[in-house]
Amino acid sequence: MTTITDANLAQTLDLSQIDLILPEIAQSIVEYPTQDDFPQTGRPQRMYVDLSSGTPYRWSDDHYVPLIQTIDCGNF
Repeated sequence: MTTITDANLAQTLDLSQIDLILPEIAQSIVEYPTQDDFPQTGRPQRMYVDLSSGTPYRWSDDHYVPLIQTIDCGNF
């Protein structure tokens, strides 16, 4: 166990020896200003990002599906 002190608080973590393996879909990410700018027909195994909202989408058969669902909680 390491005790955090002023002397070791500023240490940095060396990640140079760690291999990062991304899922196949993450290896093909494309960004567009808005969802309206997406291609008419998407490609499987590709993630599309709407930069105006930050929402990621995937192509499903004949339409784009958000990877993060929005829940409408009404007005507060």
